[in-house]
Amino acid sequence: MESVALVGGGIVFSLAFYGYLLGFRVKERLGNSGMLIYLQLGLLIFTPSLVGTLSGITSEINSFSRPLSIVGLVLGLIGIFLNRSQWPEMLRFPVFWGITALVGSSLIATNFSTEPVFVLFPAYIWVTVVSLCMCLNGHKDVAWLVRSIKTWLFLIALYSLGLAIIYPWALQATSGAVFSFRLHGASQANHIAPMALTYLILTAYRPARWRAEWLWAIPSIAVLILAQSKTTWAVALIIAVFYFARQYWPRHPGAKIAAVMLVVGVLAYGVSLVVQGAGEIIGDSQYGDLATLTGRTQIWEISLNQWRQNPWWGYGPMLWSTEFRLDFAPEITWSAPSAHNQYIQQLGAHGLFGLIGLVICLLSLVYSSAKSLNYNQGIAISLVIMMLIRSISEAPLWITSYNDELLSLALIAMFSYVERKRYNEKKI
Repeated sequence: MESVALVGGGIVFSLAFYGYLLGFRVKERLGNSGMLIYLQLGLLIFTPSLVGTLSGITSEINSFSRPLSIVGLVLGLIGIFLNRSQWPEMLRFPVFWGITALVGSSLIATNFSTEPVFVLFPAYIWVTVVSLCMCLNGHKDVAWLVRSIKTWLFLIALYSLGLAIIYPWALQATSGAVFSFRLHGASQANHIAPMALTYLILTAYRPARWRAEWLWAIPSIAVLILAQSKTTWAVALIIAVFYFARQYWPRHPGAKIAAVMLVVGVLAYGVSLVVQGAGEIIGDSQYGDLATLTGRTQIWEISLNQWRQNPWWGYGPMLWSTEFRLDFAPEITWSAPSAHNQYIQQLGAHGLFGLIGLVICLLSLVYSSAKSLNYNQGIAISLVIMMLIRSISEAPLWITSYNDELLSLALIAMFSYVERKRYNEKKI
C-alpha cells in the first residue's frame, strides 16, 4: 500500500505542478516555440524528481527516465527547427562553437578509441539540444521564465522536506559529515543540493513585485544544508565571495573579463588543492571519506588506467557503462554512471583530443557569461562557477538522460545568449 501511495504521490505532484505552470498563459506569453522551451525546462526538473521519488521503491528507474528524456529531446529538436530564422545569429555565439568543439572532438575520438562503438544517444546530444533550444527560445520573456523556474524549484525543495517527514528512506545515515544523516528528497542528495543552490542564485534576478525574498529561500537553504553535498557547499561559499568581489571589478570591459576568468580559475584550482590535501590533513579519521571524495579516487584511477592505454583517443563512449564496470571494476558494487569527474571522464573516454574540446567548451561558457556579467547580475557566471567546481566530483556535461545538471547549462546558455543579443541590438 505504501508503494502505491508513493508512486501515486510522486506522479500526482509532478503532473499537478505541470498543470500549475501551464496555467500561467504560457502560449500567450511565449508563443508556440516558447511553449516547447517551457516544457523542456519542466522535464529537466520533472524527470529527476519523479525518478528520485520512484527510486525509493524500485531500482528500475531507467525505464521511467529514458522515455521522458526522449520526449524532451524531440521537443528540443522541434524548438530548434521552428526558430531556424535565428540560426545565422547563433553562428556568432561563442557557446555554440564551444559545444561544437566538445561534441565534434568526442565523435572524432570515438572512431579511434579502444572500444569504438556506435551509441544511439551519445552523452553530449542532450547538452547540445537543450542549450541550443534555450538560446533560440529563451528570450521570449526572461523575467517570467525565471519566476516560473524559481517556483518549481521552491516546490521541489518543499517536496524534498516533506518526503523526509513522511518516508524514512529520504533520510539516510552517513558518516564524516556535520549531521549523521543526508537528505535524499525529490532526487539524490548530490542532485537536490545544486537545485537548491540554483534557486538561491536566481534570487539575484528579482522582479519588483517579489517581496521578502529570503522567506521563499528558507526551504532551499534547508535542503542545501541537510543534503550535505560538500562540493555544493564549497560552490556556495565561492559564489558568495564572488558576489562580494564583484563590487571591486575594474571598469574596463576587457579587464573585467580577464579578471572574471582569472578568479574562476584560481577558485577552481584552490578547491582542487584543498581536496587533494584533505587526505594528509585528516588521515584515517572519521572524515576520511572526504579525502577520497567518498571513494571517487578509486574510480578516477580506473578511468586514468584506461586513458593511459590510448592517450590521444581514450577508451570510448562506453566508459563506465554497466558492461565496463563489470569487466574492469567488479569491486565497485554501487552504480557509477561516469568517472565522477568531468575532466577525467572526458580524458578516459575520448583522450587528450576530447579533453581539448572540453576545455574549449568550458572557456566559451566562461567568456560568454563574463561578457554578460552586467546584464544578468552575475547569474550566468555564478552558474558557470558551480559547473566548474562540481566538475571535480561529478560529470555535469556527461549526460545520459534529462536531469538537473542540464538545468544549469540551459540557464547559462539562455542568460548569456539573450543578454548578448540584447546588447548587439542596442548597438544597432
